[in-house]
Amino acid sequence: MRPLLPAAFVLLTVLGSSAEAQQTRFRRDCPQRALRVGFQTASPILARRSPDGSVRGVVVDLGKFIAEELGVAFVPVAYANQEAYSQSFGRVSGMWS
Repeated sequence: MRPLLPAAFVLLTVLGSSAEAQQTRFRRDCPQRALRVGFQTASPILARRSPDGSVRGVVVDLGKFIAEELGVAFVPVAYANQEAYSQSFGRVSGMWS
Protein backbone atom coordinates (compact mmCIF):
# COMPACT_ATOMS: atom_id res chain seq x y z
CA MET A 1 0.00 0.00 0.00
CA ARG A 2 2.99 2.33 0.43
CA PRO A 3 3.27 3.27 -3.29
CA LEU A 4 -0.14 4.92 -3.04
CA LEU A 5 0.91 7.26 -0.22
CA PRO A 6 2.99 9.64 -2.39
CA ALA A 7 0.30 9.66 -5.07
CA ALA A 8 -2.42 10.33 -2.50
CA PHE A 9 -0.35 13.16 -1.00
CA VAL A 10 0.11 14.76 -4.44
CA LEU A 11 -3.58 14.36 -5.21
CA LEU A 12 -4.65 15.94 -1.93
CA THR A 13 -2.13 18.74 -2.36
CA VAL A 14 -3.26 19.48 -5.90
CA LEU A 15 -6.99 19.20 -5.31
CA GLY A 16 -6.91 20.89 -1.90
CA SER A 17 -5.26 24.10 -3.04
CA SER A 18 -6.65 26.97 -5.08
CA ALA A 19 -5.99 27.24 -8.81
CA GLU A 20 -3.92 30.38 -8.22
CA ALA A 21 -1.76 28.63 -5.63
CA GLN A 22 -1.29 25.66 -7.97
CA GLN A 23 -0.16 27.90 -10.82
CA THR A 24 2.22 29.85 -8.58
CA ARG A 25 3.81 26.68 -7.22
CA PHE A 26 3.98 25.17 -10.67
CA ARG A 27 5.76 28.21 -12.16
CA ARG A 28 8.27 28.06 -9.31
CA ASP A 29 8.88 24.30 -9.24
CA CYS A 30 8.29 23.12 -12.79
CA PRO A 31 9.98 25.23 -15.45
CA GLN A 32 9.72 22.48 -18.12
CA ARG A 33 5.94 22.16 -17.66
CA ALA A 34 5.87 18.40 -17.11
CA LEU A 35 4.88 16.13 -14.21
CA ARG A 36 7.10 13.05 -13.94
CA VAL A 37 5.44 10.12 -12.16
CA GLY A 38 7.61 7.19 -11.14
CA PHE A 39 6.06 3.78 -10.45
CA GLN A 40 6.79 0.08 -10.72
CA THR A 41 4.97 -2.18 -13.16
CA ALA A 42 5.30 -5.43 -11.18
CA SER A 43 1.88 -4.87 -9.58
CA PRO A 44 -0.81 -5.28 -12.25
CA ILE A 45 -3.34 -3.50 -10.04
CA LEU A 46 -1.33 -0.27 -9.80
CA ALA A 47 0.39 -0.25 -13.20
CA ARG A 48 1.32 -2.66 -15.96
CA ARG A 49 3.07 -2.55 -19.30
CA SER A 50 0.91 -3.40 -22.32
CA PRO A 51 2.20 -5.57 -25.18
CA ASP A 52 2.65 -2.40 -27.27
CA GLY A 53 5.02 -0.97 -24.62
CA SER A 54 2.65 1.61 -23.18
CA VAL A 55 1.82 1.69 -19.47
CA ARG A 56 -1.65 1.51 -17.94
CA GLY A 57 -3.23 1.37 -14.53
CA VAL A 58 -4.42 3.40 -11.58
CA VAL A 59 -1.09 5.20 -11.09
CA VAL A 60 -0.99 6.22 -14.75
CA ASP A 61 -4.59 7.43 -14.71
CA LEU A 62 -3.99 9.41 -11.52
CA GLY A 63 -0.80 10.95 -12.89
CA LYS A 64 -2.54 11.96 -16.12
CA PHE A 65 -5.42 13.47 -14.15
CA ILE A 66 -3.10 15.55 -11.96
CA ALA A 67 -1.02 16.69 -14.94
CA GLU A 68 -4.19 17.68 -16.79
CA GLU A 69 -5.44 19.65 -13.78
CA LEU A 70 -2.11 21.48 -13.68
CA GLY A 71 -2.14 22.01 -17.45
CA VAL A 72 1.16 20.20 -18.01
CA ALA A 73 2.50 17.16 -19.82
CA PHE A 74 2.45 13.77 -18.11
CA VAL A 75 5.76 11.87 -18.20
CA PRO A 76 5.49 8.28 -16.94
CA VAL A 77 8.68 6.77 -15.49
CA ALA A 78 8.11 3.02 -15.26
CA TYR A 79 10.36 0.66 -13.30
CA ALA A 80 10.28 -3.11 -13.83
CA ASN A 81 10.10 -3.99 -10.13
CA GLN A 82 10.08 -2.64 -6.58
CA GLU A 83 13.86 -2.86 -6.24
CA ALA A 84 14.51 -0.72 -9.34
CA TYR A 85 11.86 1.74 -8.18
CA SER A 86 13.40 1.98 -4.70
CA GLN A 87 16.89 2.47 -6.11
CA SER A 88 15.64 5.49 -8.06
CA PHE A 89 14.86 7.41 -4.85
CA GLY A 90 17.07 10.46 -4.57
CA ARG A 91 18.32 10.27 -8.16
CA VAL A 92 15.70 12.70 -9.42
CA SER A 93 15.20 15.92 -7.53
CA GLY A 94 11.51 16.34 -6.88
CA MET A 95 8.57 15.17 -8.91
CA TRP A 96 8.56 18.11 -11.28
CA SER A 97 10.74 18.02 -14.34
